[in-house]
Amino acid sequence: MGRVYLKALKETDDFQSFFSVAREVYRNDPIWVPEEKRFTKEMITALFKKPDTITNIVVAYENDIPAARGIAVYRKNQFHPADQAGWIGMVEFPYENRDTAGILLDHLEDKLKQAGVKRIITPKTGSMEPGLLVEKFDYPQTVLTTHNPEYYLDFYFKSGYQIKETCLTFCFSRKHAKQIQIKLPGFMTRSMDPDRLEKEITIFNSLQNAIFEEREGYLRRSLEEDRSLIQSFQPFLDKDLIIIAEDLSGKPVGILICLPDIYQAYMGLKVDRVRFISIGCLPTYTKKGIGILMVSHLINNLIKNPEYKSAEASWILGSNKQALNMLSRFNPEKGREFVFLEKVIQA
Repeated sequence: MGRVYLKALKETDDFQSFFSVAREVYRNDPIWVPEEKRFTKEMITALFKKPDTITNIVVAYENDIPAARGIAVYRKNQFHPADQAGWIGMVEFPYENRDTAGILLDHLEDKLKQAGVKRIITPKTGSMEPGLLVEKFDYPQTVLTTHNPEYYLDFYFKSGYQIKETCLTFCFSRKHAKQIQIKLPGFMTRSMDPDRLEKEITIFNSLQNAIFEEREGYLRRSLEEDRSLIQSFQPFLDKDLIIIAEDLSGKPVGILICLPDIYQAYMGLKVDRVRFISIGCLPTYTKKGIGILMVSHLINNLIKNPEYKSAEASWILGSNKQALNMLSRFNPEKGREFVFLEKVIQA
């Protein structure tokens, strides 16, 4: 290991050093989809602008070359104030720079400890990460999911982290799909209406925050953040892949988000795969069958479109028995597995 120093990035920096680390890590990895720089920079900018949030973005240099990177995030006023958890995410480093990465990780941990953090969750910077990949590294990286080298898990273990939560994915193929006709008295489902996009964005934002705000580690999103996110997806959104559940008065009570896997297009392939990103209903409507109602609507839409050959359902927490039981009805193949890790900070 040569001369090592750390540089904290500001919102106004160009972030070329930050992105160059990942390019080096995955230089010979055929699975990795290059980072979408605009989306990543917008996400980082949003972190800087969030009130009551401390964000540290650091690049470690070895012999004046970017060798490792990472982000530490702490929300002062979390939904669970007694939790006092901080997050570290987007850590990348080539294997030969693992010692430098250890110095970087220690630095990020110290920043969180100074902020009063009692424990650290990784890899996490917000509510959209699926975790650290630990199984089926040869499976494709799908839209808005991550990919990482196998040696990252051992790096975290040696740094004192333990597995906190497992996040599962499931794969579905057209040959196993069947049209499903399900009715639920008092409720109906519909596809997104692109002709009233602003209203649909408002529904998306209010439902997502109401459904997930009590989940540990959920980072509440503003309407403007979700507007920017959805508008960035607009060129490839398929209205029939976003399902909204309503009661008979028209009140939205649940939402299912599915996207065409545009990462296939980034790799020069035809887009014939979709990814289930999020599904949920308002807390007062859980266990009423709304989830299966939305899934059945989506599957019927997918079957009608011959361009889609397969689907991946991701971000299913291993502890979410309700979701696992629902998905098991459709005979999926177990896909990639991710984990979130935790480290308790000593006083």
